[in-house]
Amino acid sequence: MGHPFYDRLQPAPLQPYTTFVTDSGLVVYVRRTMNFCWEIPLPSSPGPCPNLALRHPGRLQDGFVIRGKKD
Repeated sequence: MGHPFYDRLQPAPLQPYTTFVTDSGLVVYVRRTMNFCWEIPLPSSPGPCPNLALRHPGRLQDGFVIRGKKD
C-alpha cells in the first residue's frame, strides 16, 4: 500500500534539451523549453553560463563555481 499523497503524483514531463560546453570544458545539459530542468540529465541548467566550472575537475559531487563575471 502506498502513501495517499505520493500515489497521486504524476511523472515529471519530458522536455527537449541540448548540450552546452562551458569555457572550462564542462558539458552541461540545457533545457530548450519551459523554466525547469525536471528530467534533464545532470549536470543541467535552465540556461547556458560560459563561466560555470566544477570546483574540482572530475568531481561533480563537489559542486560548481562561476569563474570571473557572470555573462
